[in-house]
Amino acid sequence: MSEAVKQSSLTIHTIVADAVSKISDNAISSLPNLQNLKRNVRKIRQRSQNPLSLPTTRDSIVIDLQYTITARNRTFLYFDSGSIDQRILIFSAKKQLKILENANYIYIYIYIYLDGTFSVVPELYFQLYTIHATYLSHIVPVVYILLPGKHDLNLIPNFDPPNIMVDYERATINEIKKQFPNSNLSGCFFHLCQNVYHAVIRFGLKILYSENEDFSKQIRSLPALALLPVPDVIPTFDEIKAQFPAEEKEQSYVEGEIIQALAGVRKSRRIHQTRQETRILNIMNEPTITNFEKVMALAHIISLNKS
Repeated sequence: MSEAVKQSSLTIHTIVADAVSKISDNAISSLPNLQNLKRNVRKIRQRSQNPLSLPTTRDSIVIDLQYTITARNRTFLYFDSGSIDQRILIFSAKKQLKILENANYIYIYIYIYLDGTFSVVPELYFQLYTIHATYLSHIVPVVYILLPGKHDLNLIPNFDPPNIMVDYERATINEIKKQFPNSNLSGCFFHLCQNVYHAVIRFGLKILYSENEDFSKQIRSLPALALLPVPDVIPTFDEIKAQFPAEEKEQSYVEGEIIQALAGVRKSRRIHQTRQETRILNIMNEPTITNFEKVMALAHIISLNKS
């Protein structure tokens, strides 16, 4: 069976079925169950098609030529810092970079490898940055960046996008402000809703959120602040805050991480910093936000995960 799977182009199911049909009933009874058998045969095929062993360190990664170019034979691996432990890989194509350079709006997302729970990020890397841009009324991925650790990406781009949307990773926001001081910076609404719900879990409020409808509505009203005009965000937050039980920490998370300035910011800068944070939170003033998208944002708040 192992030789057949290496040399044949038949499906795994066909190869296993053919092999099983040729052995005795006694031999069949000693075989593993069908799914495990197919899985083992599939692994044999994968090993034969990819004879290189998986790398154990970043400096030992060997990238085959076919994975460095596109289907049209254009460069895809645009940057490789070399065979070092702190190896950085950037994937993009010339057309994608042109789209990025000319885009009115770009979006930056970060995926983090954490104990194998995020399958998008390869095990040897800590972060995957993906940069998306608007193109022909669509949002398309244009750059993929693999980073070995949680540190700033010291690559200075030669373009100045008018609008940038990010998640709420503080280091990313600070770096973007430094690199693109003239860009309009805003936060991703989906990640805002995620962060609020994650705070519910982190502060031990999940059961209360699931069982208490009034408390659940108060929590869902927090990301709804992003749907208000900027001047109305802080006064409305103060109204919501007054409805929370004094011991609840969720309001402190929103105030400390999204609306108020970072811990350690001088009081003299607090008002200015608060205004900046509020603008990042707000989506009402986005030039690309349509009424339909605002309605969908409201729907997302209403259906905010309660499981």
